[in-house]
Amino acid sequence: MDYDYEFTIDCEPRGQGRPRARIVQSNDRKMKPFVSVYDDPKDKKAKCLFALAAREFAPKKLIDQAIRVDTTFYMPRPKLHYGTGKNADKLKDRYVNIYHTKKPDIDNLSKLVMDALTGVIWTDDSIVCKGFTEKVYARKPRVEVKIKLLEEMSVTLF
Repeated sequence: MDYDYEFTIDCEPRGQGRPRARIVQSNDRKMKPFVSVYDDPKDKKAKCLFALAAREFAPKKLIDQAIRVDTTFYMPRPKLHYGTGKNADKLKDRYVNIYHTKKPDIDNLSKLVMDALTGVIWTDDSIVCKGFTEKVYARKPRVEVKIKLLEEMSVTLF
């Protein structure tokens, strides 16, 4: 498939955590307590760093049409996957699998990327209509993003 935009961000992939909530009470007796929802500061920082790194790949005009986004998350392997001593760079036989089946979940990884690229690559992540996402082990952690502009179709599918 020919993509319209492709780029790689060299970073350790991180997932977007769940929003947090707190009860806010005012000293003013007339004001009732209310619930405030906010992002974890670590998630906010990770999102900002990802967006900052993506700025060098930003189009002149933000994308504002239906798109397909394919994302590959290259996760670092734990040290226990490798041997020791002279075999420190060789994978142990029981860890030759390529797929990353641990946390973070793939939807949380995607959420952080989609939110971070809003306002940098596209106007809003709601324009993403298709996509393929995978997470695999790699020696060098990174995130690959491939974007294809979709043609609008005037066909009723159902």
